[in-house]
Amino acid sequence: MDDVPRTNLVHHGLCYQNQLLGAITWRYPLIRSLEYDGMRFEGDEIVEAARICIGVDFPNLASAALARSMERFVRRHGRRRGVRLLLTFVRADFDGSMIKALRDKGWHCAGKTDPGQAGNRPDKQIREQPKWRFLCEVPAESDREQASLGRWSP
Repeated sequence: MDDVPRTNLVHHGLCYQNQLLGAITWRYPLIRSLEYDGMRFEGDEIVEAARICIGVDFPNLASAALARSMERFVRRHGRRRGVRLLLTFVRADFDGSMIKALRDKGWHCAGKTDPGQAGNRPDKQIREQPKWRFLCEVPAESDREQASLGRWSP
């Protein structure tokens, strides 16, 4: 697909009852580096959950899909590519399940962006809204080990 920017890494379709209802794109953000919690992350260590598109009015669908997509991305692609930080944006006027879902998955709000149109693309209404910036450090493989009853047996 020649018309898809090379910054895009993975696309996850969102299906419900065998119907494609939306998609999530994971991509490198257009930034050089970012400081978070006193640590500096370079652009190729950061991946953004972008273009979370849902084509139906279905409460909680986007938040559940992002949580599942995040797990899948980190497990299959994130560590192999050296990703250390995840990034996403949520409209500042939005107060719904997405905020709770992000927090439940270890994301932290790291400020609010100023609205502004992209200089190299057509104007879009969504860019006129301020957004909350959420960040999540990708845990090391050993940090993700799930507890089991076998670990607690004598």
